[in-house]
Amino acid sequence: MLLHCIIIIVGLVLGATEGDICKGTTTSALESHVSSNYPPKGGAEAGNFTQINGVENFSECVKACCDDPTCNAAFFSKNKCLNIECVTDDGCSPDHDKTLPKAILVNVRTVAETAALHTSHNVSTDEPTTAPPSVQHLKNVTCEFGLQECGENEECKMGEEENRRANGICVCQENYSRDSSGKCVQLDTVTLTSAEKKSSVVPIQLPAHTTTAKSPPTTPKPKIVPLTVSAGDSKILEYPEDSTKLSAYAIPEPQPGETYTYQWSLVQAPDGDEKGQTSGMDSPTLILTKLVPGVYVLTVDVKGDNKQGSATVNVTVMPEPKAHTPPVAVIKPSVLNIKEGTTGILDGADSTVDGETKSYLWEIVSAPINDDYKLVNSKASILRLTGLSHGTYSIRLTVTDAAGLKNSTMAAVNVEEEVDYPPTANAGDDIVVNLPVNYVTLYGNTSTDDKGIHSYEWKATDTDSTTDLEGVHEPFLRLKHLTEGVYTFELLVTDTKGQTSKDEVRVFVQTSLNKPPVAMVEHNFTTAKPQDVVLLDGSPSSDDQGIVQYRWTQLSGPNQAKMDNSDRVKASVENLIEGEYVFKLTVLDAETLHDSATVTVQVKSLSSEKPSGCSESTSDSSTSCRYSSS
Repeated sequence: MLLHCIIIIVGLVLGATEGDICKGTTTSALESHVSSNYPPKGGAEAGNFTQINGVENFSECVKACCDDPTCNAAFFSKNKCLNIECVTDDGCSPDHDKTLPKAILVNVRTVAETAALHTSHNVSTDEPTTAPPSVQHLKNVTCEFGLQECGENEECKMGEEENRRANGICVCQENYSRDSSGKCVQLDTVTLTSAEKKSSVVPIQLPAHTTTAKSPPTTPKPKIVPLTVSAGDSKILEYPEDSTKLSAYAIPEPQPGETYTYQWSLVQAPDGDEKGQTSGMDSPTLILTKLVPGVYVLTVDVKGDNKQGSATVNVTVMPEPKAHTPPVAVIKPSVLNIKEGTTGILDGADSTVDGETKSYLWEIVSAPINDDYKLVNSKASILRLTGLSHGTYSIRLTVTDAAGLKNSTMAAVNVEEEVDYPPTANAGDDIVVNLPVNYVTLYGNTSTDDKGIHSYEWKATDTDSTTDLEGVHEPFLRLKHLTEGVYTFELLVTDTKGQTSKDEVRVFVQTSLNKPPVAMVEHNFTTAKPQDVVLLDGSPSSDDQGIVQYRWTQLSGPNQAKMDNSDRVKASVENLIEGEYVFKLTVLDAETLHDSATVTVQVKSLSSEKPSGCSESTSDSSTSCRYSSS
């Protein structure tokens, strides 16, 4: 969408007639000329760059290029307008491998078209055309490398002399560019990098020394043929090597009678006054000597008859390697005192190594007698010790670095014996059992120990006992088939240290003194219709230890009466007809001893007299009676 808007604006500014981009063209045709967010593929070597002052937008930048017959491309970024006189068409094409946000590159005319314009201009006019008023000629200022002879925001670029303070030229510092007045001004971080420079090459600012005044050509400018130049592979010099030789060549080779000129230049060098010496800056072979550690970036420019090319090469000088020292093993703490049953920690992380630690190894050198303790995580930097026995342990840590160098140290671990109190056995209180109940459970789970009970053991002290014992190695002992007599049982408990404790409990088994219950109901009774509810009451029944169950049943009668609450002390009977009914009450105690009693209920025909013991309900005119019999 942005590119489409740019194309429309360029078309509106330049017109809508057919022809090259300076005369205007269709939108589809303009797309091949305009690129956004990309720098020129050739970077700083794409050609001669001229900054046009007073231009505020990219359309005016394109128009300035159209007005200059030597301009091949217009480059607009960060409100700066740069017109490019390209060496080759490919060098001014957009570099899609790099991005430069908000940058606009417009290819106005090809190199061949520029040459044609030169010829047309010389034929059609006798007066030279002056350069745009915003462009001024900037002359290179010579300097001596290492001396501060350049102006503000400038630095001296190294020349080709062999001594350490070679001649050079004043150029703008990084992130600065020379304006039309000749001053180096900040570029607002707009930088271009050469497409030929690799990842180790630092970005190069648009060189101010390539900016020249535009004057009308008086003769046709010949087409420049690009040369393919190689400066060889980048080199790495290992210490103590500090010199090397760089060789450059160009393709195609020069024609008979033609000579190529070579010019080396230093783009980047290590910081400091001492940078080394060069020999052969203007020859295919460059000799570098007395180099200092760091990265050197060099460019070689090759020129012939209407031919030109360049290449860049890096030379990295490695510093003197440090002397490798063995590691130093450190254990913190060197003496560890812990109590038996607790956890101890030895830390070897503070061991020092020159480089990368390869491994840790913990070993037990000595231990208490009969101790077979095994280390866990013995190859970690931190060692955790659990379950150690009473005594002293000697533990060694060995640290190995990446070079295979080792160092060891020792630590002592003193394990204090833990205080362990003996257990206390508790077999419970003596128990009385009344026959016919002949079983009981003994409880030893209230026995105690400060570290916990390890085992239980029950036994009968009476060797002639015929009682069955279940759970003799459990906290609970179950006794069965007891007979009358006195039994004594012993509980033995043992803790984790093997300490023991005993306790005894007696069981008294005696004949039951329980008396059977007595079932009792009141006397027999008579009822008459319309009486239809009879209440049977067994509350006079008794037992010395308490009745636990009541049971009412019908023994006889003219029909089967309906009975409610037959398992309660009082039961109700309904649906009686004329005749005699007999009901039975059975009571039981906790030992299932029981007794029974019966009651007779005589039901007579309808009579106006109310039977004795009956009461009439005022709510439903029914009559209920409570009867008992002996």
